[in-house]
Amino acid sequence: MNKETMNKHLDELINSFDLMPSAPFISLKIQRIIQRNFIISLYSIWETYIKNKLYDVYMKNEDILYNEEFIKKYFEKTFSKKYTIKIFMDNISDAHIKKEILFDSNNLSWYEFENFINAIGFDISRLKSNLTNRDELDKLSSIFMERGITPLYNQKNNEKDIKMKRIVGYIQLIVENRNQISHNFDTDLPENINKKKALIFIHFIKVLTGEIEQFIEKEIALKLEQNGDLKEILEIVNVIKGCNMNIDQTCIVEVHIPQDFKELPKDIYIKSETGSVKKAKIIAKQYKGINLSKIINNKIISIEIQVDMKIKTNRKYSICTRKSTTEKMKLLQTSYDKSKLSIY
Repeated sequence: MNKETMNKHLDELINSFDLMPSAPFISLKIQRIIQRNFIISLYSIWETYIKNKLYDVYMKNEDILYNEEFIKKYFEKTFSKKYTIKIFMDNISDAHIKKEILFDSNNLSWYEFENFINAIGFDISRLKSNLTNRDELDKLSSIFMERGITPLYNQKNNEKDIKMKRIVGYIQLIVENRNQISHNFDTDLPENINKKKALIFIHFIKVLTGEIEQFIEKEIALKLEQNGDLKEILEIVNVIKGCNMNIDQTCIVEVHIPQDFKELPKDIYIKSETGSVKKAKIIAKQYKGINLSKIINNKIISIEIQVDMKIKTNRKYSICTRKSTTEKMKLLQTSYDKSKLSIY
């Protein structure tokens, strides 16, 4: 499930409240069904989107996220439960990381999400800082309180920042309400949800997942830069056609090819002016409407690119690639200070 599909499902979900009949003597039972459906569906959309997103991010960036620390945490998860041991043993000849083991809980609480973020080496404190500084989330928390919807605080919610404590509390409210319905359908929901309240929950999930996406993009870019893996090779001088965050869409950009430039590599990255980095694929190259099999030096050519990033016509971008092992070794040799050597 990508972001576009998630938003579509959320928008469809809110329309279910229009099915509530106006006649009070028949509306109560239907209202309860619609409310329960909303809670279960809202949680399912949150869980499906986040798990798919995080697993997709890992698989696409396995070469920079797969390290000794990650393997330790992965095997801790593997051998912590009987069913994850069975999954591992049933697929022992398959060396790929298993989604069912990475997400070994059916409840995607904030704490499960945080554990995965820590496992792949991202800095969760940066995400928390982004969330607490997002005015829209703070306003939504205030609107929740005004509507009589209080966050769920439990022993695990030990956040010191009150803004973050509320955000975690509202995620847990969704998770726990879903659990109550799943385990006992006849239970009375603590929240009497109507269409107005449902809209607040939906907007909360949209803003939250948007912040999580931006955080992930910046963490990947940071890891690439920290590892010395990324180098800019071409500046995009013009965006002819932009695209949304949909891998099925393409954008068309113009780049100036220097005289000594050899060829565009197969694996490229698009870097935005804000620092976000996404893997991309070159679909086609053209010069004055003519398809190119090779680049033309000292000319401005257009390139059609497939990338899961929002490309806007009024923003600046560059094309990057990963440094080769030779280039990284040369960089290490250049930065090596021979004067620090001591000979005994």
